Amino acid sequence: MKKQLLLFLALTIYSSIFAQNLQWVKSFGDTGGEGSTAVTTDAAGNVYTTGWFGDTVDFDPSASTYTLTAINGKSVFISKFDGAGNFIWAKALLGNAQGEAIAVDALGAKCVNGVAMP
Repeated sequence: MKKQLLLFLALTIYSSIFAQNLQWVKSFGDTGGEGSTAVTTDAAGNVYTTGWFGDTVDFDPSASTYTLTAINGKSVFISKFDGAGNFIWAKALLGNAQGEAIAVDALGAKCVNGVAMP
């Protein structure tokens, strides 16, 4: 009984500490394959994601399309959505790589895998 109570308390504390308030969810992609590996936000609430993609992918989750074609079969991408989840832009970066980290500073400058982005 003590083990069950301890487990219940641990799960309750864990869920209250790590609980998230989900605002929106969007999906994008195509048959070329893609994966998102990092996400961050800026001071204005915009959301930036990075990851990898292959072939040609539609990055706009709305009825509109915004396609990018991978360089050398696989590329890093960076995409931007506003705080309400509306697509703003996407860019293909580097060839044959994978975006593993993303950061935005107070001035809005973006960095992927330690490399400054325009």
